[in-house]
Amino acid sequence: MGLIINSKLKVNTVDPIVIKRMFEQAAGVTLVEKNGRLFCDDKVCIENNEEITTLPEFMTLRRGLVLKDCTNLTELPKGLITNCIFIENCPKLETLPIDLWVKVDVRIAGCDGITSLPDTMVVLRNLSIENCKGFTTLPEGFKVGIMGDGRIEIIDCPNFKSLPHALAVDVVEIK
Repeated sequence: MGLIINSKLKVNTVDPIVIKRMFEQAAGVTLVEKNGRLFCDDKVCIENNEEITTLPEFMTLRRGLVLKDCTNLTELPKGLITNCIFIENCPKLETLPIDLWVKVDVRIAGCDGITSLPDTMVVLRNLSIENCKGFTTLPEGFKVGIMGDGRIEIIDCPNFKSLPHALAVDVVEIK
């Protein structure tokens, strides 16, 4: 079972050691610290949380990260590596870290503050952006599907203007 943090857990620190202890106590999972990084083998879900504004830096979440209805989340940490990331209804989130590494899938929905993605961001398989009113463009350096079978979906983003000129991807769907 993944780690679920709900609105009853107050997260008001970004100290990785404190966050590590809070996660372990809240869900009975083990986060391993090695060479300044925190590792988790379980899927981490943070849902319906008004307190959390960020996560600890330099985390590797092997099974993925779900952030849903985190109304005061303003940033994701630098050094975040994950298999997949799903972000939904986080209205104050405006940017993603420039060193975000996602191995498989990225899904962003209902995050009106996000206007673009980092040009250094790499998504190995699929990118889906849905119902993000502020989203306007994918940057020129953006890479998706570099292992083949890549897919980009941009759905119901009324201000979306352009794809990168040199984008190499199997499927692009814009609605």
